[in-house]
Amino acid sequence: MRSREENDLFNQMRMYKAIGMNDEEAMRLLGVSEYAYKYHYLHRYNQMKEYESDEYNRED
Repeated sequence: MRSREENDLFNQMRMYKAIGMNDEEAMRLLGVSEYAYKYHYLHRYNQMKEYESDEYNRED
């Protein structure tokens, strides 16, 4: 289970990216390291995409 801080980071990164910021700008604004970004954001983002893909494929 992810901690509240990890969920907050993930949601904040998604928000910044949705308004057009690139990864480096969002990381700088949030004050997170590249490691934290790669692990907490990209890892979870990829998990979500896999889950959505699995759900989509099940409906067919």
